[in-house]
Amino acid sequence: MILETIKNSKMEIAPPLFQEFSSEHGGEAVYFIDDQAVERSYRHGLTIYVNVRAEYWRNYIQFGVESWEEAIVMKFLHEAGHIYCGHSGTLDEKGDGTSLSRGASKEYQDKCEREAWQAAIAWKQSRSFEDLVCAFKDWVSTHHYKNRTW
Repeated sequence: MILETIKNSKMEIAPPLFQEFSSEHGGEAVYFIDDQAVERSYRHGLTIYVNVRAEYWRNYIQFGVESWEEAIVMKFLHEAGHIYCGHSGTLDEKGDGTSLSRGASKEYQDKCEREAWQAAIAWKQSRSFEDLVCAFKDWVSTHHYKNRTW
């Protein structure tokens, strides 16, 4: 099932290395989304949808990224971190993430975010991060962004 939030978006399957990383850490398919209307990355079950637009990539400098390509990989690693840590977060039909927040305390939500970022930061220190960045750059070299603004 494709969520309402993303079903009309420009979406494509992520490169094989992203699929392999996701699978190795408990996830399933990974898709890249290039659409200004999709403001963030999502998970639905074990599927990851990565917003590959980089308008706000500098927000990720706090996590040690040095380029917009690294920021996109960190978005992916963060979502993979949620899956790896066993967090809920399947989107509801509106696709706004409310199924995570319904009935979950702010403390629990903060704990999940912290754990996902800790996993992403740990993976950033590995060879996998460099390989994922290279795979993403290769993908970018053949991708034609819609209305690129960065």
